Amino acid sequence: MKEPRESIALTADNATFSPSRHGLLSLDVCLPDGTVQSYERVVAVRAFPLTSPESYIVIREPSTSANKEGQEIGTVEHLVDLPEPQAALLRKELERRYFTPEIIRIHSMRQRRGVLYIEADTEAGTVSIVVPEVVINMNVRLLEDGRILITDTDGNVFVVTHPERLDKTSQRKLGSFV
Repeated sequence: MKEPRESIALTADNATFSPSRHGLLSLDVCLPDGTVQSYERVVAVRAFPLTSPESYIVIREPSTSANKEGQEIGTVEHLVDLPEPQAALLRKELERRYFTPEIIRIHSMRQRRGVLYIEADTEAGTVSIVVPEVVINMNVRLLEDGRILITDTDGNVFVVTHPERLDKTSQRKLGSFV
């Protein structure tokens, strides 16, 4: 088993993110003792995905059978503090990890035996969403900034970024569950 290491602050001064050979994310870190540690593949995870998606990005080694969660390397406090090309690489990795299609129109919402069935158009196409046992603030969440998150039975998350911009019919259907 690997010795745990101390997580470090990853900044523009000590960290360089680049695309890996396979189009994923690599990292070179200059450690406090001056040595450079290279990671062919790293994983970016948001510490606060709902409230601060561009801050406190945890960088880990990927999960393996020997290293179940992947050991933490460090944290990027704010993406805007990195050079733009590197911040863009991290954003791309985060978008892939946190793919959250935006609902742009609701065709139907019906509840049967405690399960909510939604037919909707998203920016990624038309979807059928099945939400088990509708529980407000659990799988249908209204956030402080007004966004609505809907989590389906498979753990997929859909977002209504601006509920007030939906057509009136979609607003009415959504309003009965939020």
